[in-house]
Amino acid sequence: IRLHRADRTLRVGSLVLGAEPRIVAVVAAPDVAASARRAREQGAHLVEVRLDRDPDLTPERAVKS
Repeated sequence: IRLHRADRTLRVGSLVLGAEPRIVAVVAAPDVAASARRAREQGAHLVEVRLDRDPDLTPERAVKS
């Protein structure tokens, strides 16, 4: 992540935030992978994965996610 103060943008990998509007999708349990894939297919630029919404989450499983 690199913050460019001059033009007020933030670079996350190849994605530049602040230059133009972006779509952020939030996905949660039960099927995070499928939901994230669907969000990207529908145009989301970023996907926030809410692991705290998974009632079956264990510390070991969170690391694997």
